[in-house]
Amino acid sequence: MSHLLLHTEVAAEWVDYNGHMNDAEYGHVFCTASNLMMDTIGLDAPGRAALQCTLFTLESHICYVAEVHQGEPLRVMLDILDRDAKRIHAFFSMYRADDTLVATGEQLFMAMSTTTRRPTRLPEAVNQRLDEYGQLPRDAWPKHAGRPMGIRRPSRSGNP
Repeated sequence: MSHLLLHTEVAAEWVDYNGHMNDAEYGHVFCTASNLMMDTIGLDAPGRAALQCTLFTLESHICYVAEVHQGEPLRVMLDILDRDAKRIHAFFSMYRADDTLVATGEQLFMAMSTTTRRPTRLPEAVNQRLDEYGQLPRDAWPKHAGRPMGIRRPSRSGNP
């Protein structure tokens, strides 16, 4: 059910002192992908103006899975995990050209009125576009989706 949103390449200015893509740049790539998602669901600049609706990010979680280096091609895929009348729970997966998962970006978006700057319902036209993306059932979510952040400690029984 994943949908291709973005092809890009690790730019020289994205590489840090460790010789790989800086953690902030993963967020930059996922932000670019979320903007492309907005464009494809009808919330591009003309759509936002006509519908008086935009998306705000409520929460974001990035999992770093593998290093990438300058010049490596990347692609970002999108899955919709959940949605309701006002919110979209999106999951972005970033891959190298060899299909190695590099990182995941999970975001919760809220529909916002551009006039009142308050939460609003997603416009019907946007919902129709989102219907085309489908929604992953909970038991089919990628393994990095919905993960809490924290230090994993061994259980009292000694088993991790």
